[in-house]
Amino acid sequence: MDAFIIIIYFFFLIIWVLYTLSLVHLSIHVEKERRLQKNNNGKEVSIEQFKSNNPRLPVVTVQVPLYNELYVAERVIDCIIQFDYPSEKLEIQILDDSTDETYDIVASRVKYWQAEGVDIKQIHRTNRTGYKAGALAEATPKARGEFIALFDADFLPDKDFLLKTLPYFDDPEIGAVQARWGHLNGNYSLLTKLQTLSIDAFFLVEQFGRSLAGYWLRFNGSGGLWRASCIEDAGGWSGDTLSEDLDLAFRAQLKGWKFRYANHIECKGELPVTMDGVKKQYYRWSKGKTEVVKKLSLQVLKAKIPLMTKIHAFADLWNIWANIAILAIAILSLPFAHITANNPVFDGVWRYTSIGLIYTVLLIYMMLKVYYFRSNSIMSSIRSVILDFPAFAFLFTGITLHQNVAIFDGYRGKKTAFERTPKYDIQKDAGAWTGKSYTPAKLPLITYIELLMAGYFAYGVYLDFVTGLYGFLPWHIFLSFGASYTFWLTVKQNSIKNKGKKEVSPQLVKA
Repeated sequence: MDAFIIIIYFFFLIIWVLYTLSLVHLSIHVEKERRLQKNNNGKEVSIEQFKSNNPRLPVVTVQVPLYNELYVAERVIDCIIQFDYPSEKLEIQILDDSTDETYDIVASRVKYWQAEGVDIKQIHRTNRTGYKAGALAEATPKARGEFIALFDADFLPDKDFLLKTLPYFDDPEIGAVQARWGHLNGNYSLLTKLQTLSIDAFFLVEQFGRSLAGYWLRFNGSGGLWRASCIEDAGGWSGDTLSEDLDLAFRAQLKGWKFRYANHIECKGELPVTMDGVKKQYYRWSKGKTEVVKKLSLQVLKAKIPLMTKIHAFADLWNIWANIAILAIAILSLPFAHITANNPVFDGVWRYTSIGLIYTVLLIYMMLKVYYFRSNSIMSSIRSVILDFPAFAFLFTGITLHQNVAIFDGYRGKKTAFERTPKYDIQKDAGAWTGKSYTPAKLPLITYIELLMAGYFAYGVYLDFVTGLYGFLPWHIFLSFGASYTFWLTVKQNSIKNKGKKEVSPQLVKA
């Protein structure tokens, strides 16, 4: 039994290391680009944007899928209306599946802008068949645009977004262009600040690295522009996964279409401000990717594409196994420590686990990359990483359990609704979520399992001191604090919501 646990532990550790190496490879591409740009010889060239009076401008349809978005529906409509683009060549579709007052808000705003001469329509469905993908699949054939711009309800694109992204399509092989996500409320709280680090690291290293190397890219569901013929050629939007964006992007690239990631074009969105909202978002992302893995892995395996492109396509799809690996390694680390401390046969084996530190080094590099991108100061970036690394590690080790539940549900084919991430019109430091709709009514069972996990890993800290295997100590501390943080913040925010807005401490609201 001892040997079996050791073997399983290292099996998952190898999976974790292999995933890390794929990110290291992408990081190398990013670093090469940085050096080339210093010599004005980089691959990522900012294409000159079109002028709004350019007679070559095509007809564009802007789609905004939404469902019960009381607080941001009017905001996004009024933002889209302001696009710097010829009105006769711009169509706006508000894909509204709402069942609450959002429908009336959208109807009123659409009617107002129609009276102002804007080509805007509210396309309302009485059911949510296929969820977001279903709404897109129903509306896209009705669109008159040669290109389709897609924005979730919580995003606010700049006025010149279309003029910046359209030039990429001068290449007839380009099927879609993805912009980098920015953040409307990144400094609202510690929770939103930590989310910006994760999202920015993904775009600045993963998306950027894949784009520079010519590998397959994801479409991230919002802040992008599609060629309508690419959507049709790839088979259109499908609601059989919760990651309709990744699904369509990979199907399009299987058909030979190319995608571009525009690192210099930013499209800002609102981050979830509650732990419940973060968990819902990561559940949907993790379960949806699992469903895409089941659906497309064999097709990717058979695809006649360059070997490195295929390897990174699989690394992108199968990185859900990295989440499985980190939870398995965490749980097994306690019996592993006990075995290696008390069984002479395995004495010293624990030293080989230090290979996992390669991810810690990579994570620090990615955080430095994010902060340097923001400040262009290496000393400032180092200080920020030192201050923020512990909290970042706490959060993303804390939600690992939630992600694994989603992956398990995806693999076993459990059907779940597309749960939107609640948004509350919070920008910068302004706004509050308390006293508003869409907050959870009760705590799910998994919240209490997080508390058990916190206690389990706290025992691991004790075990590290007893056995003298201090190499596991930082790992167990992060895991214990991470599970404790996600449990505490979930319970505290739920308590705040139930007590009512007047009794709320600002420090706890923005924890």
